[in-house]
Amino acid sequence: MLLLSLCASLCFFVKLSVPKFNCTIKKEKTVMGKKGDKLTSASTISAETLQQNLSELGDIHLRKMFGGHGVFAAGTMFALVDKAGDIFFKVDETNLKMYEAAEAQKHGRMPYYQVPEETLTDENTLKKWAHISILVAKNAK
Repeated sequence: MLLLSLCASLCFFVKLSVPKFNCTIKKEKTVMGKKGDKLTSASTISAETLQQNLSELGDIHLRKMFGGHGVFAAGTMFALVDKAGDIFFKVDETNLKMYEAAEAQKHGRMPYYQVPEETLTDENTLKKWAHISILVAKNAK
């Protein structure tokens, strides 16, 4: 029982499905939060992990925003991590089809879509998708 509890905690923070223990965490709704919301540990862990995983792409830094984080490359926001710890990349017509094919969820009215779990767990794909979102964000300026 303790092992299952630890597995569930790990799945929540790392966003991984562990089929052997059947502990995929399902989220109901993604929200960035409201001004003044307290920063959550789920957001911090996801944001810092993302920052480490994308460090080869250059100057990736985080800013606290509404209980979550904005993720920036050379001063341009290309991703956000909501207070639940879910990761969203900036999308436009150049990369929208990738997210639609993965049935990714849009973040409210903002041009950000949730990064699929399969992408988060594949280092090369994650870097590719992040690189495209960085270009999208820079072109939007």
